[in-house]
Amino acid sequence: MIQELDKVTNLTVSRSILENQSAAQYREILKDFVSSDIKIIIGVFDQDTALKLFCEIYKKNMYGEKYQWIILGAYNTRTIFLNMDRHKDLNCTIEQLLTAMNGTLQT
Repeated sequence: MIQELDKVTNLTVSRSILENQSAAQYREILKDFVSSDIKIIIGVFDQDTALKLFCEIYKKNMYGEKYQWIILGAYNTRTIFLNMDRHKDLNCTIEQLLTAMNGTLQT
């Protein structure tokens, strides 16, 4: 879908966020978004990836009115947070994740 959007709009795909990457890889991708001044991000990834990614988004302050995250596919927030115990290495609280996810458009 993103490649189709690129054909009809002035959309540039700069980096891909893949599932099952490390937190360090997500930090590097987010760093690239900041340095490229990318403010609108379209994502397609599973709930486990969303947890790790939005934790890093929170830490980099890449949420709120300066950024728009568009996630293709809706997440059941309750299910995401019930699965947090599987992510012992996640260094974010539920409140921090909710802060980072607030305002995210989900289709």
